[in-house]
Amino acid sequence: EYSTKKKSINDVKKSLSEFIENSIEKKPLVFFIDELDRCRPNYAVSILEQIKHFFSVPNIVFVLSIDKIQLGNAVRGVYGSENIDAEEYLRRFIDLEYSIPEPDPVLFYNYLYELLKFDDFFAQDERYKLSELKNDRSDFLNICKILFSKNSVSLRQQEKIFNLARISLRAFGNNYYFFPVVYLFLNYIKILENEYYVNLKLKKLTLSEMQEKFFEIVKSSEDENIQRDLMWLEGSLLNFYRNYLSKNNYSKIKLFERDNSGQNKLLIKSFIDNSKEREFLIILESFETRRGGGELDLGYLINKIDLLEDLKV
Repeated sequence: EYSTKKKSINDVKKSLSEFIENSIEKKPLVFFIDELDRCRPNYAVSILEQIKHFFSVPNIVFVLSIDKIQLGNAVRGVYGSENIDAEEYLRRFIDLEYSIPEPDPVLFYNYLYELLKFDDFFAQDERYKLSELKNDRSDFLNICKILFSKNSVSLRQQEKIFNLARISLRAFGNNYYFFPVVYLFLNYIKILENEYYVNLKLKKLTLSEMQEKFFEIVKSSEDENIQRDLMWLEGSLLNFYRNYLSKNNYSKIKLFERDNSGQNKLLIKSFIDNSKEREFLIILESFETRRGGGELDLGYLINKIDLLEDLKV
């Protein structure tokens, strides 16, 4: 069996060599192998072990597009030992190594925005005619910048978030409230922080627990503009989660109340910046006074993200 296999490999090497010599003017024959690290570990290692037989054939080049760390983990898994020097093992196959830099996150999320045709939804005339909805596009892109520029989100994860967001967007009508900052954040945590998403969905968290986890995910920022936007997102989540917790109940949890002087007073503080009570109060008050949408709850968005409502043509 070994002899037969060895002969067949030699025959293929000879045929390849003759093909290169006679058919492509002695130019290199280049094989591109992409995403090897995403294959089953034993399959990925098997491919490496097989292609090495052809390294000695003149004018054959293999280009491997890989996540070297993940492929190293696959090697350790196949050989059943954490002590294997995966770096040294991979040197048997890799002569030259280049690292491709990450693209600018702003360029990438804008690319995904265009690729998935989000403007087919945002740029509809029906939405631009309504003052409450006409800024949804800019709000959506702004929260993209905050979530994807500051956190270590891989390109694949970012693509998954955008795909989920685009599909579930079809559950919204042309004149539906959308709340893009909350909507994208929910898609974001469904992919990256699913336990948090499920706990919100099942109403397992108190308001302060919801805020604490939110702060852990987004952190704060020294940039005043980003801090203001994060505080707006925090206030929006509080309002919609409060409504969600209070749904079908007679009493709604209060986020602020009127004191003896006739002024509203916060009953809950911001985790983003607890020193800015006035600014946070204004955000929460805005949901009481806005023309519409402030009374909606988190389940309104979750049902659409989970595709529990009919998609619209």
